[in-house]
Amino acid sequence: MATERTRLVETLREDEFQTVAQLSAALKIDEATVAEHLQQLEQDGLPLQSASDCGFRLLEGIAPIDAENLVEELEKAAFPYARQVEILDTVDSTSDWLSRQQSGGVDIHGKACITEFQSAGRGRRGRNWRGSPYCHLMFSMGWRFQKEDVEMTGLSLSVGVAVADSLRNLSGAPVGLKWPNDLFLYGRKLAGFLPSVTQRGSSVRQLRIGFGLNICNPVPIEGIALDQLDRVGSHDPARWTAEILLALDRCQQIGGDGSWCLPALNRLLWAKQIQHPKDGRTWMISGVASDGALQLHHGTRYEEWRRWSS
Repeated sequence: MATERTRLVETLREDEFQTVAQLSAALKIDEATVAEHLQQLEQDGLPLQSASDCGFRLLEGIAPIDAENLVEELEKAAFPYARQVEILDTVDSTSDWLSRQQSGGVDIHGKACITEFQSAGRGRRGRNWRGSPYCHLMFSMGWRFQKEDVEMTGLSLSVGVAVADSLRNLSGAPVGLKWPNDLFLYGRKLAGFLPSVTQRGSSVRQLRIGFGLNICNPVPIEGIALDQLDRVGSHDPARWTAEILLALDRCQQIGGDGSWCLPALNRLLWAKQIQHPKDGRTWMISGVASDGALQLHHGTRYEEWRRWSS
């Protein structure tokens, strides 16, 4: 059942201002609660315009994820975990939510936690990872693996390849992979993914993959969102969610250490050269090694990165 906050967003219009009293009557929620939700949505970053004499309206069309439609799409595509999808209006972090479920004894293999807004999401190196509510796709999914540590980098990159190919096919845009965890388009960040593992000895027991995709949220100059692409016909978050979950499932079914993705990975790399962060020189990108390391050279000098150098 949709939350009050989600119902409010579904009731707001792009082409018409509505007062708190009008929204309250439409939703059968008291005016104080409506006003509180609107204030929080503005603070969270919803593209909302307010006018003291007119009320509120959306600055662009926004569609919350339709849970029933998403499950139906996944079941049509024979996604084996369609009924394990959880859609939350707000959460601190989808990855932390899955971690709490696991700590409580829940098997999170195949379980996806999708949220319209997360207040404490984390990206690579602990950076803040959040977006405007109802304007992006953010989720985490649990997988169970029996892999050695050295295989995990290749496995992570195979996830990037599977999702990049899915986005390319669906959008028609040349989505590329910025090693190791970002998806780029026209030199700007479109999406990011972050695997985290639970280990026992040298064997990885559980993998959680966090994913974020810009759909129609405001982005900085170094970012890009799907609604900036003329060729993308639909911004329906359920459609994009289903496609990416199916891509992850295909990746899991292929299995292995991820080495199957290397030919495609080298084709999808976002650049041919980069400026080395230590010496400031331009280094050429040779490709990706079988263990997932990024290979670079400058003249006769050669390096392999297993994490982004700084």
